[in-house]
Amino acid sequence: MAVTDSPDSRVATGGRENPLKLWDTSQLSHTPIFTAKNVRPDRLGLRVPVWVNRVVFSPDHSGPQSILVTGTGYGEVRMYDTRAQKRPLLRTEYGGEPITALTMSPDGRYCVAGNSVGELVRFDLRAGGGVAGRYKGFGGGVTAVDVSGDGSILAACGLDRYLRTYSLDRPKLLHQVYVKLQCRCLTIGENYPRANDGGEVQSEGEKEGDDSDEEDVWASMATVGETTRTVEGVGKRRARGSPPASKRGRPDNSPSQQASKLNRHSSSKS
Repeated sequence: MAVTDSPDSRVATGGRENPLKLWDTSQLSHTPIFTAKNVRPDRLGLRVPVWVNRVVFSPDHSGPQSILVTGTGYGEVRMYDTRAQKRPLLRTEYGGEPITALTMSPDGRYCVAGNSVGELVRFDLRAGGGVAGRYKGFGGGVTAVDVSGDGSILAACGLDRYLRTYSLDRPKLLHQVYVKLQCRCLTIGENYPRANDGGEVQSEGEKEGDDSDEEDVWASMATVGETTRTVEGVGKRRARGSPPASKRGRPDNSPSQQASKLNRHSSSKS
């Protein structure tokens, strides 16, 4: 089930076969002030299942927050305006995997959605919901995402237990930290510094020198055929293809060699 609230005492809910609803907590009523209608049947005339997996309010400074964005369990992002109509004003699909994390930029233009296979995408809602950027680096599903108050930083975490920050406008990884736990909620503080596009990606949570130690281990390993090993009490290992030390220097008494000696002896007598 998806639940979110707004500063003006409104709460939005939704779930599987539970359409988007908007509640006013200032009123003691069991009836929602808005209930969304399902989208129209698909091209085959079949009903589209309802599965609201995530929901967020879009910033609206002109009055009560009436614009909501949902992420479905079928990889669809929908935008609703509760003052206009009950069906979504905009629908966009990406990947077909369940949307597991959703947030909005402060100006309400961009929606950032992450899914269960580690895809994190920025949609431009003012351009018909087209993909405006992709953020890479996740080794598992995205579990939480947030945008800083000035709209410059995007932070996200996932099942791989890494917290990553990106530049929102340009999908560039700025920082990553191994947090040891799978975080399910994420909020950027007001005093978070602005994005600095210069420099290299900083990574924390891993011990320094791990790469050099691994290189030392590989460098110290012997290569087959290049070195000989000495075993105490045995001596040096013989090279591949050479006869044993016990047979080196001994005459060859094989039948063919004996026959060759007899032929040479008889020919010398004659």
